[in-house]
Amino acid sequence: DFIFWFLHKNEYNLVFVDPKSPKFAEYEHKVDGYKRIFEEKSSTIEFSKDKMSIRVHLCLITEKPDVISKEFRKYWFNFKDFTKFIDDIGRR
Repeated sequence: DFIFWFLHKNEYNLVFVDPKSPKFAEYEHKVDGYKRIFEEKSSTIEFSKDKMSIRVHLCLITEKPDVISKEFRKYWFNFKDFTKFIDDIGRR
């Protein structure tokens, strides 16, 4: 597992990355825990501290995100989409 920190102006984005496929990870528990702490009404919570905005994201990596159940699909990325997601965070 990896954690990436991105800082752009006054905004931090923390990205938790799990590169294991769904076959080798009990991902449902990870997603449920993430949602309890970092989401509200299915949206990422924005925390504030010392005039800094902080958002936390969860990215699970698989070659075939389309086989994941709809409830969990937004957390799964293939490598190409994950790279685009990271690029987009850097441009915010």
